[in-house]
This record gives sequence, structure tokens and C-alpha cells, in this order.
Amino acid sequence: MFRIYPSEGQEVFVERFGVEASSDVEKAIARSQTQAKGWLSAVLNEMETSQTEPFRAKWFGGAGSLTQDDVRKRVLMTMNFVQRELMDGIRFVYPADRAAGTGCGGSVVGYVWKFSGDQTGYVETTGPVCSDINSAFQQSCGVDGEGRLFVYLCTRWYETISDMSKIATLVHEAAHH
Repeated sequence: MFRIYPSEGQEVFVERFGVEASSDVEKAIARSQTQAKGWLSAVLNEMETSQTEPFRAKWFGGAGSLTQDDVRKRVLMTMNFVQRELMDGIRFVYPADRAAGTGCGGSVVGYVWKFSGDQTGYVETTGPVCSDINSAFQQSCGVDGEGRLFVYLCTRWYETISDMSKIATLVHEAAHH
């Protein structure tokens, strides 16, 4: 199966701070988000046809307590979650370097906020909730009042990494939620 995700002309949810966040940044985020949807479609298709075992062994293999089937199910659950969130729309915060308590610095290109606890296994982010989306620079936001995730993107994401790395970062950060 082959899926195409053309731009639907929908606005990308980008919370901006200052003149540093231009329409070029928004276009880069929109382009990367659209391409990430294609990546996820390809991954899910490969998983559906059980062609991912060598990749799972390489990236998640080793001596562990989970069976190959358990690992496959967990990766599949995570990839379905990321695809769903990309389709629903993620709230991107840029430049996250300006956000309170920023995680930017060194080689960091993006990060997320989420509640932490003693839960184990698969857990989706439920907070911290920010009802005023404009507050993403003043407080740590995990989700908005409608359940959309926040992903904070550092200036380094736009200025220094390749397009492929930009796409991978969006998938990677969404998977943290």
C-alpha cells in the first residue's frame, strides 16, 4: 500500500516568539511534518507485512525480557501513536531557546515536556496541560486543552541540521510523548 500526504492547506500550529520565527520556519516545519507522515506510512506498511525484523533486531535487539513479538507490538503501538498525532496536528514551539526552562543547548534540536511518574510500560502524555496556547514560552506545556501535543524546536533544528534530520526529529520527539 502506498499513501501520499499532500499539504491540505491547513495551518501548522506554530507558537512563535519574536521575529526569529519567520514564515520560512513555518514552511520548514510544515514540509517536515508532511514528510514525517510519509515516513510513518512506510514504516507502518513494512510492519504490517512483517518486513521489519532485521531493523528491530538492530535497533531494539539484544538480551532483554521481551520477545520479538512483544517488541514488534510496542514499536507498532508507538508508530501508530506518532502517526495519529501528526495527523491530528502537533503544536510546535519555536524558537524553544526562548522558552522558560528550555531544554535547548549543546546539540539539542528539540524536546518535549510530559508528566513523569513511576508508571512503566506504554504511557501517553496527559500533561502538563496548557489551556492558553500562547503560554508555551512561559510554562512547560505537554498538551493543549484539545489534546494536541507540544513539541519544542530549538533554533538549531532550523539552522543547522539536514532536512532528513528535521523529519526524524519530529518523529523522535512525538514518540517521547
